[in-house]
Amino acid sequence: MKVINFSLIGLVLCLVSYSAVSQEREIVDSRDGYKYATVKIGNQYWFAENLQHETADSKCYKNKKKNCLSDGRLYPYTDLEKACPKGWRVPTLEDWKALKTHINDQELVFRNEQHSLKKPHLHLISSGYQMGKRLYLGKGKATTFWINQYNDFDEYYHVHIYGERGTYFPINDHWIKEILHAHPISDLANRRFPIRCVCETID
Repeated sequence: MKVINFSLIGLVLCLVSYSAVSQEREIVDSRDGYKYATVKIGNQYWFAENLQHETADSKCYKNKKKNCLSDGRLYPYTDLEKACPKGWRVPTLEDWKALKTHINDQELVFRNEQHSLKKPHLHLISSGYQMGKRLYLGKGKATTFWINQYNDFDEYYHVHIYGERGTYFPINDHWIKEILHAHPISDLANRRFPIRCVCETID
């Protein structure tokens, strides 16, 4: 398995971001001035909202600006190294696994569903995703996040999250809230997903 490696400089920038975040609970993207709410879960800080930064290849759901304003933008895999603001990054598999040690599938809920007031949340949005040149799916039912990591077959990972009971698999008669899998790069030209940036802290 191939893992994206981050430079020491990137790690230092990430750590510098923490003191401001822990006090203010928000960060400002110096590229466009957008303010993001953040949440600390375990030893990580996550964006508590979808990334909004406009890149040349990012899009709005069904190409409607109102969807960007409410749900953030959709990004191709080619944006993974540059989409997040300075000091932050697209999560790896290890980041996602670390997050899942503090939350379970039933806590992966959208913000219009019932949240526990005792635990911090990512405030997920059923923002949908792009699966083909003109094919947009999932808004109101699901979302997908990029994972900045790929396997030995050049397949990029991402995680699908489904609201309410989840999505049903009749073969094993089971409902699933989260599906983590990968697609070959050859299938990714018109696949665009939301991004949640992460920054690891040391307590």
